[in-house]
Order: sequence, then structure tokens, then C-alpha cells
Amino acid sequence: MKTIVVIDDDHGIRNALSDWFALKGFNSITAADGVTGLNLTQFHQPDLVICDFRMPIMNGLETLKALRNDSAIKHIPFWLATAELDLDHFSEGAQLGASGFLKKPFEVADVSRTLSCIA
Repeated sequence: MKTIVVIDDDHGIRNALSDWFALKGFNSITAADGVTGLNLTQFHQPDLVICDFRMPIMNGLETLKALRNDSAIKHIPFWLATAELDLDHFSEGAQLGASGFLKKPFEVADVSRTLSCIA
């Protein structure tokens, strides 16, 4: 079974994504901040990481940068989720190696698209 790490400081979003992935046959592990999410990613070596852009402690870009600097996990697809449409954020995320972006609020088709990179 493929595993997805969901990192978001919003409990409701974490649970909704986790439940949806479970219905689709994926195991999901959740974290409320980037530090915890990075640690879980290092430990579990998931097939995909979906991470909120704005979070306390370590934001999405900082989490992505740390992941891409770790040779053991830098290959894992990493999608940034954001309600903001700031092109600078998208540009910086792309430069750091984001695999894709999810716009909040989520559409089922957009979340499904993230799974295409691990199917």
C-alpha cells in the first residue's frame, strides 16, 4: 500500500485528506507542522508528501527545501497546498523542486491529480 504524508496545521483539512486517501486505498500519515512532517517523511519514506504553504514552526517552502536537501528523501514527490495565488510563491516552490501545487479549497479532481505521480 502506498503512503502519503499530509502536512497541514488545519486539523479538519488533515483529516479530510486522510479520509479521502483511505477511501482510495492509500495509507496516510498526518502532521500539524513542517518539522513533524519532515521527521515523519524521513522515518516512513512515503510515496508522496502534500504540504500546506502557510504553517507555524516551519512553512511549506522551508519543509520542501529541507526535504530536497536530504539525499534519502529528496526524490519523493512534494505538492504544496495554498489558498494564495501569489506567483512569487509558485515560482519559489518550483525553483525548490515542488512537484505540483494544490489550490485551497480543494477540488476532488485536483487532489486526484496529485495521485498521478505515484500511480
